[in-house]
Amino acid sequence: MFQCLYTFDEPDEEYLNSLSLSPDGILLVGCFHNLVKVWDLTTGNINHSFELRGDRYGHSNTLVNPDWKTIISNDRYGNLRTYDLWTGEEVFCFQGENSALAFSPDGKVLFSATSKAHHSSNARIEINVIEFSTGQLLRTLLFANVYLPVRCLLPSPDGSILAAQTFDLLTQVWDWQNGQVISVFNALPTSSSLHLGNCVCRHWLDAVATRPNSQIIAAVAQRDKLNEQTTVGIWDIQTTETLYTLGISQREPHSGMPHSAMTPDGSLLAVGNINSIEIWDLESRQQLCVLDGHQSRIDYLTISLDGKIIISHASGDSIKVWHSNGTCCDLTTVLPQIN
Repeated sequence: MFQCLYTFDEPDEEYLNSLSLSPDGILLVGCFHNLVKVWDLTTGNINHSFELRGDRYGHSNTLVNPDWKTIISNDRYGNLRTYDLWTGEEVFCFQGENSALAFSPDGKVLFSATSKAHHSSNARIEINVIEFSTGQLLRTLLFANVYLPVRCLLPSPDGSILAAQTFDLLTQVWDWQNGQVISVFNALPTSSSLHLGNCVCRHWLDAVATRPNSQIIAAVAQRDKLNEQTTVGIWDIQTTETLYTLGISQREPHSGMPHSAMTPDGSLLAVGNINSIEIWDLESRQQLCVLDGHQSRIDYLTISLDGKIIISHASGDSIKVWHSNGTCCDLTTVLPQIN
């Protein structure tokens, strides 16, 4: 069903922050250590690239605004820097040290998770809801009594909710526009992550989608401590009910970065495993195919709006572009390696 259309080899030192695919599936943006690369997927060539400023030691949490005009990046000094995606010029900068960033689907709102004095009895996590065009703080969402920073922020495609999960796997779901907490799971008796080892099953939140009936679902990697098996569950994220569970997976969930991806309508799911990708049709709950070709663990996935293009990254390996109607082509012999 899917074939590898392109392979882009990346230097080991250029660790990946994010991969973003344009709504029309033509452009791919890779945000790395200090570098942004834009590929044209109609040719497989690099359209343009530019370096990030302000911190020679590298940036984190770099991502593309859904308006496809700007990107934002967090440097080591606690600055959020915004760049023009097409010229690489810095647009504006404001204070915003964070552990995770996300945009609302329309790109007008920025969610920024900050950790306050973690490892202390007064630890808390704030998720600042910011009007992106002005930097104005709209409201603050609070995690209470948590031990570790946020590993992911996932707004629903319809823009109604925000799901956030910390590294000790406490997860909260908000109606972010009024600050109301909708659901909580993986809640522990105390804030210490040391108690996490006593949980029979641990859940890593990976992706959120909005079904045509307005039900909001999530893909959750479920690691059972007793049998040491991992499955992927599809949950109703608002009620935390497990709707159904997919087959036993080789997925390694112990990672800060989500590495399953769903189409926005929740019809197709891609699951990154040790060195392969499972593709699931969530309407029929059937596995469609397995994509092989990476030499190491898949640690980042993104999928196009129509589900026809999947982008995968394996650490120390490569970025691969898979297309449902593609033909196999390895561009490592065509494209020069960029250092």
